[in-house]
Amino acid sequence: MKYIVNEHLEFKGNNLEKGTIVHTEGNNIRLLYKQKLYDVKVLSMNEEEKTCIMKVNGYRRKVRRSEKIDDLIARLGFNVPPKHELKEVLAPMPGLVKEVYVKAGDTVTTGDNLFVLEAMKMENIIKAAGDGVVSAVLVKKGDKVEKSGRLAKL
Repeated sequence: MKYIVNEHLEFKGNNLEKGTIVHTEGNNIRLLYKQKLYDVKVLSMNEEEKTCIMKVNGYRRKVRRSEKIDDLIARLGFNVPPKHELKEVLAPMPGLVKEVYVKAGDTVTTGDNLFVLEAMKMENIIKAAGDGVVSAVLVKKGDKVEKSGRLAKL
């Protein structure tokens, strides 16, 4: 595992784990790392993107956690959705609609979250593969869908 700070400074997981937490209070942490004290305040976390915004000794930092699988996905290009004009959104597998993030009239762009589909006890985020305007949402939370079932029209 590695941590990327502000998209340019990289730490291997083992290096950061050698730090010692001296004190915690809410989102405030005092950390001893390489014989130096750091005051860290966690401002926000995004588990989906594996990012955290924090202030370290008064300086704002964005930290992104990257695991081996993330590097492999990036190298293979799977993290960049293909860009094309959407006409409809189809379910990639059979499952249960857990969340609906769009409604008729919404403008979507490539990569926007549209739906959460639960399949085989895993939640899968269905993202927009292109740009468009939602003309109709064809499912609601709790609906079951088949593979290639229509979720929305654009």
